[in-house]
Amino acid sequence: MKPRTPRGIWALRVVTVTVALAVVVVAATVAYSAYEDYSGFRSGLSAGNKMVVGNAVYDQATGAETISFNVTVPNRGLYPLNVSISCSSASPSVQCRNATSDILPGQQGVLHFSMTVADVQQFLGSADRQINGTVAMTLAPFASLSVGVNFTSFVRLPGGA
Repeated sequence: MKPRTPRGIWALRVVTVTVALAVVVVAATVAYSAYEDYSGFRSGLSAGNKMVVGNAVYDQATGAETISFNVTVPNRGLYPLNVSISCSSASPSVQCRNATSDILPGQQGVLHFSMTVADVQQFLGSADRQINGTVAMTLAPFASLSVGVNFTSFVRLPGGA
């Protein structure tokens, strides 16, 4: 006669299978959501949509330049998407207005980012002429991606100098 397995062991097996199944389902939905968000960005850029629109305004009287970006981000995934754009600089003449947006599934958000360089000529001639940027995306609450960007190349004197 074969010994009977206690009820507690059967209950633990059921819990183990349930947890494993839940992990597989969550991982699959996160992967699907990330793929759909990536596909949305890729198709938007390849279709020629103006997902990123920017301009630079130079004030000749003060020598200041304000660089602005409007970034349209679609969320085709299953989970909320948090997107942020920020910058920092050792130079005191650089001021950043960071942008953050929480985008619900099936919607799109627009981020309004800007940075101002108080005196472009002085900034470009200084040793502190570095503007570091970060673009971060979080697939709440599971995964995040952060990319470093060099915003220094956007700062120019009028006439291309």
